[in-house]
Amino acid sequence: MKRPHHSSSKKKKVVNFAKEHNNCAAASQYGVTEKMVRDWKANEDALKSMPSSKCALRRGTPHWSKLEKHIADMVHHQNGYVVTRNKIRMFALQWAKSNPDHSKGFKATVSWCTRFLERHNLVLRQKTKIAQKLPADLDGKVSLFHRY
Repeated sequence: MKRPHHSSSKKKKVVNFAKEHNNCAAASQYGVTEKMVRDWKANEDALKSMPSSKCALRRGTPHWSKLEKHIADMVHHQNGYVVTRNKIRMFALQWAKSNPDHSKGFKATVSWCTRFLERHNLVLRQKTKIAQKLPADLDGKVSLFHRY
C-alpha cells in the first residue's frame, strides 16, 4: 500500500479543526492519526510559511555551511582537473580537521557528498573519447578506397 501524501493546505485545515475541537476529532474527521495531528500542530509556523501544494519539510540548511562553502569554492576552482567524490570527501575531512570549531561531528560520508552535490547543483562528469583515432594518411586511404 502506498503511503498517503498530505499537502500543507490539508495539514493547515487539520490543525485549525484540532484547535477548534481536539486532536482525536481532527484525526477521525480527516482520516489521519492523532500523532500526525500533534506533529503538525507543533510545526504550525513552518506549515504557514510553506507553499500550499508542498507536502514535506525537507532539504533544510546544511549543518556545516562554512565547510560546504569552502568545498564548493574548491570544486569551482579546479579548472579542467578531474574532481571525484573521494577527492571532495578527502578535502572536506582535511578542512574539518583544521577547523574543528566549524565542523563538530562532521563525517564525510558518501550520502553527505551526494546531498552536497545536489545542494550546490554540481555534477561529476568526465569527458571521454568515444571515437577511434584516425590514421595519419587518411586522405590517401579514402581516395584509394573510392578508386577501388
